[in-house]
Amino acid sequence: MQNIYYKVKSAFRSTLFHTICLSVAALCIFPLLWALASSLKTQETIFQDFSLFPAHPQWQNYILAWTQGNFGLYLMNSVLYTVSVVVGVVLISSLASYAFSRLQFPGKNIIFILLIAQMMIPVPGAFVALYVLLVKMNLINTRLGYILPQINGGLALSVFLLKTFFDKL
Repeated sequence: MQNIYYKVKSAFRSTLFHTICLSVAALCIFPLLWALASSLKTQETIFQDFSLFPAHPQWQNYILAWTQGNFGLYLMNSVLYTVSVVVGVVLISSLASYAFSRLQFPGKNIIFILLIAQMMIPVPGAFVALYVLLVKMNLINTRLGYILPQINGGLALSVFLLKTFFDKL
C-alpha cells in the first residue's frame, strides 16, 4: 500500500512538472511562431489576421527583405560578429581556466577573485570607461571595437564555469 502511494505521488509530481515545463516552452515559442506568421503577411493584414497560418502567404516578403533591405549584408555581419566573439571567448577562457585550475602561480586566487568580481559590475556602469578606452585605442566605429568588449563581457562567467569543470576532472 505504501509503495503504491509513492508511485502515484511520483507520477503526479512528474506530470505536474512536465505540464509546467511544456507550458513555459509553449509561451516561449509562441512569439517566434507569430513573427514567422507575420513575416508571411502583408503590412495591412498583420494586425487584422491573427492566425498562425496565413490564408494567403506572401513569400515575396523574403525576396524583398533580401534584395531591398540588404538582409544578406546584415546576416553576414551577424555571423561574423557571433563567430568572432564565441571563438574569442572559448579560446581565451579555456586557456585561463586551465591555468587557474592546474597551475600554481603567485596571486592566482586574487586574480581569479578580481575576474569573478567583474560580474558584479553592471554593464551600464562600465559604458563611460569602456568608451574612453575605445577612443584612446582608436577603435570607435570599428569591428574590432565591437568584438573586443563583447569577448570581455563573456569571459568572467566562462572562466568560472570552465574552471569548475577542470577542477572536477
